[in-house]
Amino acid sequence: SGSADDDSAGNLLMGNLAATTQTFDGKIDEVRVYNRLLSAEEVRALYQAGASSR
Repeated sequence: SGSADDDSAGNLLMGNLAATTQTFDGKIDEVRVYNRLLSAEEVRALYQAGASSR
């Protein structure tokens, strides 16, 4: 739980920390970006839909 930071002025980074050289060494698959916060139920439904398709 927590709160979302609603500051869209920053860059979108995936697999890297902005202030360091620590990078993710691997593959990232099936990325989704939403223009709103998802509810817990929406996240659960997306997770379960992905699990059932394997």
